[in-house]
Amino acid sequence: PSDVVTITAGASAFDTFEWSPLAGVSGNATTGFTFSPAATTTYTLTASNTVSGCVTTTTFTVNVNVLPSALVLPDAASVCEGGSAVAIAATGGTTVATILSENFNAATNNWTTVNNSTGGTVANAAWTLRPNGYTIPGYNPVESNDDTQFYLSNSDSQGNGSTTSVILRSPSFSTVGYASATVAFHHFYQQWQTSTAKVEASTDGTTWTTLQTYSANTGGYTAFAAANIALTAPFLNQPVVYIRFKFDASWGYFWAIDNVSISGQQGADITWAPQAGLYTDAAATMAYTGQPMATVYARPTATTTYTATATNPFGCSISDTVEVTHISTPAPAANAAQSVCSGATITGLVATGTAIKWYAAATGGTQLAGTTALVNGTTYYASQTANGCESVMRTPVTVTVNVTAAPTVANDIQSFCNAGTVSQLVATGTNVQWYAAATGGTALAATTAFPTGTTVYYASQTLNGCESPSRTAVAVVVNVTAAPSAVATQTFCNSGTVSGLMASGTGVQWYADATGGTALAGTTALTDGGVYYASQTVGGCESATRTMVTVDFTTP
Repeated sequence: PSDVVTITAGASAFDTFEWSPLAGVSGNATTGFTFSPAATTTYTLTASNTVSGCVTTTTFTVNVNVLPSALVLPDAASVCEGGSAVAIAATGGTTVATILSENFNAATNNWTTVNNSTGGTVANAAWTLRPNGYTIPGYNPVESNDDTQFYLSNSDSQGNGSTTSVILRSPSFSTVGYASATVAFHHFYQQWQTSTAKVEASTDGTTWTTLQTYSANTGGYTAFAAANIALTAPFLNQPVVYIRFKFDASWGYFWAIDNVSISGQQGADITWAPQAGLYTDAAATMAYTGQPMATVYARPTATTTYTATATNPFGCSISDTVEVTHISTPAPAANAAQSVCSGATITGLVATGTAIKWYAAATGGTQLAGTTALVNGTTYYASQTANGCESVMRTPVTVTVNVTAAPTVANDIQSFCNAGTVSQLVATGTNVQWYAAATGGTALAATTAFPTGTTVYYASQTLNGCESPSRTAVAVVVNVTAAPSAVATQTFCNSGTVSGLMASGTGVQWYADATGGTALAGTTALTDGGVYYASQTVGGCESATRTMVTVDFTTP
């Protein structure tokens, strides 16, 4: 409803008050009246005195202004603590308003007609208000689109040899605040040879710009054509604008005009509240102070609901809200002191959180690569990222790098007879492992056999879960002793003992089997046809293979 409207003078002389129309009116002469029309309405108040019979009337117009169109804001937005501001843009809030409207139905209007015609009956060509159904002499009846009065210029009635030049000009109007505007009207135009019908615009009433030219039949006697012509940029946001309909012909036909309206789209001043946490620049260096802005930049320190209000030139406003969520991500959890093995990298540090990043400083800097080697006694700082926001605070972790020494060996040259495996190597340390190389590679299985000759192996040890980065080298020598040589068949008279067997070698021993068993005593009696096996021992290494000898007894 409107504000309360009171009778400011003369009310005491009357005792009865009646409004027309009555719909939408409430109140009385004592407390005042309010009005709730759906559209701009002029009310007539009739005041009368029932005793004296005196009656008077007055009018009061209530203007119903158009609300801006709905504002459109983002559904939601979020900012990270310590992060960049987020842009919030408001669109919509425009107002389509009628700037000027004339239906030409009254006996008079405030449009200007100009007749610069020459020859013939000049007055017949003048813009003249004609009733609906008016018959153009010698032609047909004309009916406007809404069956009402219209303007007509009739060049034909001016007569042969005449020149028609007539103008129908609007009163001035303002387009200040309008981003676009359209001239709409209905008309019927009959073309003849070089005749032209133009719609023109001006900001001073002297210099005119053509918006549209008609040089072909448009509309019909009973079917006025609808026209919509945009006002071009030079005529927008101007305090004074005119339009005119200019008809020029050499004894032509006619042009009928009706129901002219000019409407436009106005922007609105969009303001924001509260102002705290809002900025006018993306870098968030200039605080927003309440000035009209369609886009602001938000970086609140807590979750905040902002209201954008669009107010049009009529003072009517519409609002919408957007919640900007402030996201504060906590630092991840981690043990303040962490021990790692020599050679460990950033990936060896442990922190509980999401998308952990490690830095060399508590603030700023660049994330350390996962391959960055850890330095003993150095403090590193962990952040986590959740919901797209990295924690401002970082968790410090001080690193102790444990360096395990290589194991020791009593002998860096270790010898084996004929064969051996890694399990036989000797080194002093904890959880000793053997490798085929000084660095890298895989620990050798305990069953790995040594090759013949000299081979170098490398021993590491592991203490407190940290394997020594350096390894102790041990040269492994495998000594292989050949079997002794002997005559394959050895003959004895009737009997003999092991001591009688003959083989060429060092430290020869005899066995009853090709492998294994115990060396036979020299007194062991031989058997006829028996098979015996000889080994020799050189440098403390007994031959792995044995030489077979068969015993043959002969009888003299």
